Amino acid sequence: MKLELKGLKITWVGFLLSIIGAVISATGVQGNVGSVDNTTSAGAMISVIVSLVSVIMIIVGLTMVKKVSDHFRKARNYEIVQIIVAIVFVGLVMGLAAGKLINGAASGLTTGIVVISVIMIVILAIFSILFYKHLLKGCEDTALYAKSESLAERFRKLWKLFIVGFVIAIAGAIVMLIGLGVAVNRILTSLENALEVSNAMMRGALPGGIVLIVGAIIMLVFTILLLIRMAKLCTFDGEIFETDIKGNIDNAENI
Repeated sequence: MKLELKGLKITWVGFLLSIIGAVISATGVQGNVGSVDNTTSAGAMISVIVSLVSVIMIIVGLTMVKKVSDHFRKARNYEIVQIIVAIVFVGLVMGLAAGKLINGAASGLTTGIVVISVIMIVILAIFSILFYKHLLKGCEDTALYAKSESLAERFRKLWKLFIVGFVIAIAGAIVMLIGLGVAVNRILTSLENALEVSNAMMRGALPGGIVLIVGAIIMLVFTILLLIRMAKLCTFDGEIFETDIKGNIDNAENI
C-alpha cells in the first residue's frame, strides 16, 4: 500500500511556524519591558497570526494522515480541545476582571486570576501531554509501517525527553505564577516605592522562572529533535510497502 504523508509535511511546517511565533512573542515581551511602541505591538500581532496559522496547519495536517495511524486522529482532537480550553480560560479571566471592575472591588482579583490560571494550566497540561503522546505514537506507527525500527525507537525515546522537559516547565510556570500573585497582593495592600515593587516582583518570579527556563530549554531540544525526525519520516511519502498496521485505516474512519 502507498504511504501518503503529505499531511505530516503540513504538520511539520505547522510546528516550525509555532517555534517562529514563540520567538517573535519572546522578542516582543523583551521589547515591551519599560515601554510600548508600534514595533512591539506589531510584533505581538504577527506572533498571534503566525501561531494561529501554525495551529490550523497542524490540525489540517493530522486530519490528512489519520488513516495512516489512528493516533494522529486522536492527537488532532486533543489539539482542538486545547484551543477550546484556552478560549474558555481567556473568557473566564476577562469576565472575572470585568466583574470586579464593575463592582468597584479590586480586592481578590489577583488571587482569583492566579487560581483560575493554575487550574487552566493543569488542564491544558493534561491535554498537551495526551496530544504529544498520540502524535509520537502515530509517528512511531508510521515508522514501523515504513519498516524503520530505528526511527520508531527514536520517537519512543523522544516521549521520555518530552515528559521530563514538560513537567519541569509546567512546575516552573505554576511556581512563578503563584510567586507573582503573592508579590502583587503584597504590593496592592501596602504603599511601596517603585524600587520595592520591582524587587518584590523579581523575588516572586525568580524561583519559578529559573525552573521554567530549564524546562523550556529541554522542550526546545525536544521540539528540534521532533522536527528532525518528522522530516526523516516524511521522506517515506509516496513509497509503497507490502504490509499495513492492522486496524489503523478502519479505526481512522471514526471522527
